[in-house]
Parts: sequence; structure tokens; C-alpha cells
Amino acid sequence: MKNSIDQRYSSGDEIHLGDCVRYAHDIGKIVFVIERGEYSLEFPESNWSQYGTGFMIQTSKHALVMLDKADQDLELISRATQTI
Repeated sequence: MKNSIDQRYSSGDEIHLGDCVRYAHDIGKIVFVIERGEYSLEFPESNWSQYGTGFMIQTSKHALVMLDKADQDLELISRATQTI
């Protein structure tokens, strides 16, 4: 982990690259998690690590949502079946 924030869903499960999630009534996928050093090819570390903390969701409508930490609106639907 890069710093002291432990990125977890309210269920206690860790947030990881590729997770399928529901956020604010929309379905999306986690495309990077800075603390874990997990980045997809489309969202490389070199473009995002300067933020220091957080993760990004790409929604089904192709919107990007970056959060510093999980909140009550973020729900894990399923884990990635393969590395993206």
C-alpha cells in the first residue's frame, strides 16, 4: 500500500482493479486504485499517481468518477474475472 488509507467497500471487502461496482445508481468498473498500485492499461500510473490517493470508476455511460475513499453509494457487484 502506498499510504495509510485502506481502500475498502462498506462491506469490508478491498477495492481492486476490475471490480464491477454500482455507484449512485449506475454500473461501472474500477479502472485504478492508487494505494494498491493497480492500474489498467487505459489508465496508466504515470497519468494518475500524482493524486496520491483514491480510485476511479468508469461508468456504463463512460463517465469517469474519481473518489478519495469509498462512501455509502459504492457497492461491489462482482470481482474481475481477468486482469484488465
